[in-house]
Amino acid sequence: MTRSVWSYNLETEFELIHKMIRFFSFISMDTEFPGVIFQSDSILRQPQNNYTVMKANVDNMHLLQVGLTLSDCHGNLPTFGTSNRFIWEFNFCEFDVTCHPHAPHSIAFLQRHGMNFHKNRVIGVSIMRFTELMMLSGLVCNNYTHWITFHGAYDFSYMIKVLSHRFLHMQPLLPPNLSDFLQLVKFFFGKEVYDVKHLIRFCPNLYGGLDRVSESLEATHSQEILETERATERAIETEGREARATERESDGGETEGREARARGGDSEGGETEGREARAREARPREARPREARAREARVVLGILRLQAIQDISSPISVQNDALLMFNLRDEVQFY
Repeated sequence: MTRSVWSYNLETEFELIHKMIRFFSFISMDTEFPGVIFQSDSILRQPQNNYTVMKANVDNMHLLQVGLTLSDCHGNLPTFGTSNRFIWEFNFCEFDVTCHPHAPHSIAFLQRHGMNFHKNRVIGVSIMRFTELMMLSGLVCNNYTHWITFHGAYDFSYMIKVLSHRFLHMQPLLPPNLSDFLQLVKFFFGKEVYDVKHLIRFCPNLYGGLDRVSESLEATHSQEILETERATERAIETEGREARATERESDGGETEGREARARGGDSEGGETEGREARAREARPREARPREARAREARVVLGILRLQAIQDISSPISVQNDALLMFNLRDEVQFY
């Protein structure tokens, strides 16, 4: 069940999160923002170039919504003593669709799927107050939390922008260099930061697009995801796929062979999934069906719990920065 957070219940909801974070330390996050107005050059897909494009987008636009799901190491969500599982959706007030930069097709997409920009302006949460309570809650600057996203560069970028502005007295802009950005990610979110899109490269038969991964995990759509396309509905799906992923990875096998097959499979997937699958992958992030992106995100918790991943060599070690931050060499392709 989604707990929609507005200005009038912000403090109350963060009090609940503060009480839960000790027991539910796996945090999946997804954001909504007003699209992408600067595009990357497909010829210049180097990490710093991609980061520069992302920075231009994030610097010039506002965060609309953040979805958070808290889970324990077994994938259980908070119930507060009821029969429901609870997740959070924070709606922000800063964006004005009449005057702030945005991609029109993204705004239309969000409106079709339930976002009320007028309501956000009237009773939405102040982003600065959100960051203050986020810090006090233990969500950030906490060595015991684990953060999970899918293609999460934009998610973390918007959060870094507002957190560094509030607590480090920086301008509400991302730092100019990718290395400085990564240092801020580690400062606020720690070293336990995982991007599912990168992680699935190292699991046998998990490659390519969202539907391919979901089929490999024998995934089924959650009814909540089918009924709503909102940011937090993607987040709840992030926490539910761990058991199947665990079974898939724990089959064992030769580690180096698995790595090679996973890398090969990932590249082959882009060529063999067909025209329709390639089109899905090419779509801008904010225009991709949210229930689809959610299904892939659920892979990660199982992978995090695998003993096998602890035994994989350095390029995939959970202590390796390239794994922890989005596979910087070739996965940071900021649409």
